[in-house]
Order: sequence, then C-alpha cells, then structure tokens
Amino acid sequence: MSTKLYASHTNIFILLFVSYVILAVLKVVSGIDAVFYFLIPIFLGLIMLPISIRGELYIGPLVLFLFSLLFGGTLYFTRTSDVGSYFPLFMLCYLSLFVFYTKFYSQFNLLWVSNCCYLIYLAMSIVSYFLLSSYYRSIESEIIASRVFHGIEGTPASIDSFSIFVFLINYFYNKGNSRWLLYFLSLSAIAMAGATTPILVLLVVFLSYVFLKLFKSFSILLTLFFMVMFGVFYLSISDSAANAIILVATNGRNIIWDQQIENLGYFNIFFGDVSSAIVKIPWSTGSALNPHNVFLFIILRFGIVFFSMLVVLLAIKGRVQDTKKKLLLMAYLGAGISNANLFYIANPFYFYMLCFCLSSNNKVLSSQKIFAAKRAAVNIYRE
Repeated sequence: MSTKLYASHTNIFILLFVSYVILAVLKVVSGIDAVFYFLIPIFLGLIMLPISIRGELYIGPLVLFLFSLLFGGTLYFTRTSDVGSYFPLFMLCYLSLFVFYTKFYSQFNLLWVSNCCYLIYLAMSIVSYFLLSSYYRSIESEIIASRVFHGIEGTPASIDSFSIFVFLINYFYNKGNSRWLLYFLSLSAIAMAGATTPILVLLVVFLSYVFLKLFKSFSILLTLFFMVMFGVFYLSISDSAANAIILVATNGRNIIWDQQIENLGYFNIFFGDVSSAIVKIPWSTGSALNPHNVFLFIILRFGIVFFSMLVVLLAIKGRVQDTKKKLLLMAYLGAGISNANLFYIANPFYFYMLCFCLSSNNKVLSSQKIFAAKRAAVNIYRE
C-alpha cells in the first residue's frame, strides 16, 4: 500500500468513528432509533473516498452505498416501518463492507486507532454525562454511590467493554510512556461505570493465557469456552440452585437468557423473528429485546447456521494467529457473555479489532511511525 493510502486508511476510520459518536448522541437526544442506520451510508461514503483517489470504481460498495442510503433514509424520514425487522439486512451490509474494507487495506493501525477513538469516545461520554444528563436515564449501582458513568450510548455496558479492550491493547502493544495515561483513563472509566464485565474479561484472558501456555491449541480453547457458555445456559434453565447463583453473577441477565432460549422454537435456523425475542422482565419497562449476550444475539437474529459459520471462522483463522491476537479474541468472546453490542451496528471499533485479530498481519506500528507516515503523506499531497 502506498504511503498516501496508508495514511488515508487511518484517517477514514477515525472519521467513521467521529460519525458514530455524533450519531450515537443524536440517537439518544432525538429518541429515534432509525438515526443509527445512517452509520452504514456514512461508512460506505468515507471508504469510497480513497478508492476514488485511485480512479477505480467498485460496483459492490457503490450498490451497497446507494441501497443503504435510500433504505436508511426512507426508514428515518417516514418512520412507518419497524426498523428492527430490517436489522439482519442492514447488518449483512455492514459486515460486507468490513470484508471489503479489510481486503482493500492490508495494514491495521490498531494501537493508534484504538487510542484516538477511545479518547474521542471518552471525551464525548464526559460531555454527555454532565451536560446532556437530562436525555440519559439515571443508572444506579450498588458499587457507585451516585449514578454510574455511562458511554455515549447511555449504558455502562458499552464503555466498560471498550475500556477493557483499550487497556489490553496498550498492555500488549504499547511500549511508550503514553500507555500509562491510557491505563489510567480506561481503568478509571471502568471503576466509575461500576460494571463487572471487565473482571470477567480479565479472568477469561488469564485462563486462556494459561491454557495456551500448557496446551497451545486455540481450537480446543474455543471449544471449551463455548461448552462452558452453553453449559451455563443449560444450568440456568434446568437447575434452580444454579439459576440462583447465575442470577447474582449476571445481575439478573439470565432471566432474559432463559426466556429467549425458550423462544428458540419460534426462530428459523437462518433468520429469526425479532419481535419474538421480546421477553418479559421484572424491572425497568417490563420487557426486553436485548439478550445481553452476543452469542444469543447472533443466534436469535441470524440463525444457528450463521452462528456456526462464525465459530468455524474464528477457529480456522484464530489458530494461526500469535498469542496476543488469540488473547484479544478471547477478550472479545469474554465480553460477549454479557454484552450484545459487540455484534451490532454500533461502535465500529469492535469490528476493527476483530478484523485485526483474524488478519494475517501481526505488525502493530508505534505512534512515531504513524506520524512519520502522515508527514510523508502530506508531502505527497503537496507535490
């Protein structure tokens, strides 16, 4: 890749992330869910920019861009359709775009992108928490005396996962002094969010590290992880004592798991009926659509066949990666136990990290090298 396109790669994703931050805040302020679906056309438009610089036309992204812009705009302005029922279609567009994105660009600036995106996200989360608090619901926690710190989406379930990923990425790849600032910011956000998902992620990463040191088989590790995960589902439904323990450990989220699993008979093996995923819960609004589990989310929205294909892909691509990438993959899966937003049209960084973990490129550039590439790119434009 030329230095010009290499620098554009970084700029485009950060622009995408800024667009996501703005849309996420607008979604909360406006109360209109359909506004989120403009993320796809924006992503498509931004990613086509460097392609146009090269003077090349790719029909696939162009068709996706026009389709999602027309469809997303119709849903937003008319508001006559059930947005959720079109989610699988939009999600497949989103995934197709990321496949094209990772194929077109061979270099991932994981450290630079993760830190830049996190600082933008954290800054806007602070603004939302203090200046836009009237638009966000107040979330209480037994750990935090006052309302907990939330991300721009209005829930600590997003900022805690993002923060622990940033912490791990800097721990694995950042050897400069800036890592201490990122450690402090990410751990502070986790503490103020009062969520337990980061503790679960660190436990999964630690156990995975020990397992890989002893047995060196990522495929077996992945198999054991899903055996434990689905074993928890089974015990939660079948054993009252286990259900009570899991109830405390998951802060009541297994209530949603149990009911949605019981509804699996209503779902097709390829695509599910989103409305059938709505279950009754004894708190908040009295019903829930979000399973708070990325694996159930995928099965219920896309079917068992798609879920099985995804697991096979993780096993095949993950086993040839280095230890750091394998641990980041396990961190992603660990966070998915209690967070369904990891596989949603939301924070694009989650897919960026996932694509990096599955790519053949193991090189993570330092900030100094990225600055050098940017300076070289500026000189090229001037010439």
